[in-house]
Amino acid sequence: MRAMKPTRYTAVMSGARTFIDPDWCCTDCGGSERHTRNLTCRACNGARVPSVFKTLPDGQVVYVPKDDAASENWQQRHLRTQRLLDQKAILNRLGPLQVGRYCLSGGCVLRAGSVVLDTDLLMLAVDALLSGDSELSRAAIEPLIQQDRELAFCVRSIAQALAATTHKPNQT
Repeated sequence: MRAMKPTRYTAVMSGARTFIDPDWCCTDCGGSERHTRNLTCRACNGARVPSVFKTLPDGQVVYVPKDDAASENWQQRHLRTQRLLDQKAILNRLGPLQVGRYCLSGGCVLRAGSVVLDTDLLMLAVDALLSGDSELSRAAIEPLIQQDRELAFCVRSIAQALAATTHKPNQT
């Protein structure tokens, strides 16, 4: 970005939220000021927000989508992100877990500092192991065994640790 878009790079590094892009012109309003994060036109995006968020008489603010397909797409992305954050929080509560060369850190299984299983794949395998369905468990663990028995044992240990934490009675 530093070489290709120096004005954006400078804005990002200085913490600015917008920048003037001399190589770009908005097709709707003709402006050249853009947001540093998603590159939307500052003027058009600023006008869009009040048009899709309405304040009800009781003071509650609600989202009224202009495009149902785009709204559904956003909802799916938002839910996926929220699910990943929830899964990482659950895994992080376990603390560090080391099995041979593999360790659980930041919601991922790492080996020598590289991600072997990200949060999504790890939780799919863990959920399958905790489901009680032997076919589902076998389908989840066999590819891991083929890759490395130690990895499969690590994932099984994570599943057991999660099962132990979720079945503990609340202590007050």
